[in-house]
Amino acid sequence: MGQLPTPKAKPAFDASKYAYVGAYDHVKVVAGFKKAFSGGKFAQTTPDDLLTFLAFIEADAGIADLRWAAYMLATVHKEAKTLVEERIVFDKKGKLLTDKKGNPTPRIVHKWQLMHPVEEDGHGANKGYYEPVKTALQTDGTILVTEHDGDQFIVNVIGTIRDYDPTARGAIFNGKAAATYIKASGQENSYFGRGYVQLTWWDGYLRAGKELGMGTELLTNPTRVQEPSLAYRIMSYGMINGKIFANGLKFSDYFTSTSTNYKGARAMVNGTNKAQEIAGIAELYEAILLDSRISVNPAPTGVSPLATPTFSGLR
Repeated sequence: MGQLPTPKAKPAFDASKYAYVGAYDHVKVVAGFKKAFSGGKFAQTTPDDLLTFLAFIEADAGIADLRWAAYMLATVHKEAKTLVEERIVFDKKGKLLTDKKGNPTPRIVHKWQLMHPVEEDGHGANKGYYEPVKTALQTDGTILVTEHDGDQFIVNVIGTIRDYDPTARGAIFNGKAAATYIKASGQENSYFGRGYVQLTWWDGYLRAGKELGMGTELLTNPTRVQEPSLAYRIMSYGMINGKIFANGLKFSDYFTSTSTNYKGARAMVNGTNKAQEIAGIAELYEAILLDSRISVNPAPTGVSPLATPTFSGLR
């Protein structure tokens, strides 16, 4: 018998290739996206929406690891919403199809709308944050928050919360509005999931505003979370620092000098829900981004992709 060939050693993990801050070749990114996800039915605006989100990443000096960018793209990709589009239809000869009156007969097409801040399906129905909340500005500058079940809280100008009536206890969830709520003045808002990572609960919106230096702005104006630039700031800041929605977990827990854990990173957002699927999408985006770098490893001296950088201050 001949001597068995010596098995090839597995290449050592090289995290240095992921050190990257700056621009990507947008033509390559779009082409890579269309190739990687060729089987998907996406809205016509998808390439532009993809590049809008990518532009936020490119301008964010805090995203110093390409894997972080890939995971953000994968997370937003999975938060897609169904979009109904009307398409003008032509026959095989290129003639416009019309009805008996000569009007065009559009075809209804269902597509996936990617890279958009979205509102939660059903606005959180059957979840604890579904019921509306009232906020009322007080003469001393504080805000009185009245929950649907009657519990009330005072929020000061820096966002600290205290009980308005410590003895009050709320009614049954999804029940009839409490008398206290009905009588309370103030603006009525809902705090269901919004944004790129689905911010929820009124105190979650308040916490996001505090962390981003916006005070109580998101408590009183929750729909602002739908603004793409602000939705991005919430996502980036939370994942880099383990705050707002991220349960103390951050990028540097899952992307190190020795390993990449796209599956585990899902815990920053939603436990293990769809973790394997999102990990697979992240790997596709990683390949797209590696191929689309304008130059190799232009991360500035002193910036480590394995550290927890300070948020860049994107506005």
